[in-house]
Amino acid sequence: MGEENHSKPRVLLPLISFGITLLMAMIVMVATAVIALAELLSHAWLAALIVAALLLLMAWLIYVVWARATIEYIDKRLDTVYDVASAARNGYQTLRSIAFKLLDIITRV
Repeated sequence: MGEENHSKPRVLLPLISFGITLLMAMIVMVATAVIALAELLSHAWLAALIVAALLLLMAWLIYVVWARATIEYIDKRLDTVYDVASAARNGYQTLRSIAFKLLDIITRV
């Protein structure tokens, strides 16, 4: 058998490359849709307005059906993380003040 490669895979560059390529493809698709619709309507501004309205409607539907629940879930999780971090900070400050009081008592003796 050959040697197995146990090195850590590179993650960031492929994800960034994929995201940029996908964004470029979407921009070209939207531009193509506007151009094709402009040829049918013979008004580029009207075609751009129609395509933009459709994209806005699609974004709103995605938010209502899918993203809102995800955003609410993340918001609840962040509240939990904040509460835990706040409790940890308060506990640290309490222990610190107790330690300083003990050190003050020990140094006075």
